[in-house]
Amino acid sequence: MKPYNKSMLSIASVLPKKHFQWDEPKAFLKLNDAFEQSKLRWWSQPLWTLISAALLMSNWYVVRLNPHKQPPPPLMTALAVAFSGGLFLVYGIPWIISRCPSQIRFYDTYLIRIRGNIHRQIKYSEIASYTWRGREDFTTLILKHGKKQRDFFLGVPSEISQEAVDKFLLDRNVFQHPEST
Repeated sequence: MKPYNKSMLSIASVLPKKHFQWDEPKAFLKLNDAFEQSKLRWWSQPLWTLISAALLMSNWYVVRLNPHKQPPPPLMTALAVAFSGGLFLVYGIPWIISRCPSQIRFYDTYLIRIRGNIHRQIKYSEIASYTWRGREDFTTLILKHGKKQRDFFLGVPSEISQEAVDKFLLDRNVFQHPEST
């Protein structure tokens, strides 16, 4: 077996070091999904369904511009396919993603949540403060981030040491919110 060359070692030094990693508890994900769903306006999902269907119908219109290559399907068939596609994009894909596990990773300069094909990255410099809220089966880490100080919720299983996460965040100049101490 060949020893590592210098270029491989330099690549390893560029990769960020992972300090913490855990899977968010299923009970937390269920509550968080319900909370996110409750924040939506009643008309937003039907509206996005219609917009998606209209965009899919634009494909049918473009096919009609050159009918000699392949004749387009009838209008009613195209409408049914477009509406079904819009329903799938707005309701089906989020349902599939809600069934995916979620993983939290803390790196040197940022943290990341990976759920399905969605990666949410937050730099520590964007976090104003954090606080803990506990339950029997899991703990919630609430981060205040961005210019508008929006809450970002992370589910933390009971096996993860809060003291270790506190020390890690404090080392990155992220301070605990005064009311939670």
